[in-house]
Amino acid sequence: LTAWSSSSSGSAGGVARVSTGGPRDDITRPLIETLAQDTAFRLVQQLRPRWLSARTQATPGNPEPAYAEVFVDDFYFGRVQSLHQISSNQIERIEYLNARDATTRYGTGYLGGIIRVITR
Repeated sequence: LTAWSSSSSGSAGGVARVSTGGPRDDITRPLIETLAQDTAFRLVQQLRPRWLSARTQATPGNPEPAYAEVFVDDFYFGRVQSLHQISSNQIERIEYLNARDATTRYGTGYLGGIIRVITR
């Protein structure tokens, strides 16, 4: 995982929405190739911004809102901001798993779900 290339990026500016006509919970290589985005974060921000939103609100019993966690090739990679470290050139597919599916696959503790990156 140390081979990820990190690129600096300017302001996002006007981000266009792209309709894929396909499943709403994955971003595939053919779509990635049509976009001029340099990182996984920018791809998700443009195509599936809801994946970056909190899934639960802070409560007295849970003081932090729940955001998605990132897995790369089935290994924990970090919080949502870690998507900035993943070059879009290395991505085959990005998927979102809701909390229930994330628990089934990876165990408990992922109330915000998981953004799963599969590399080429």
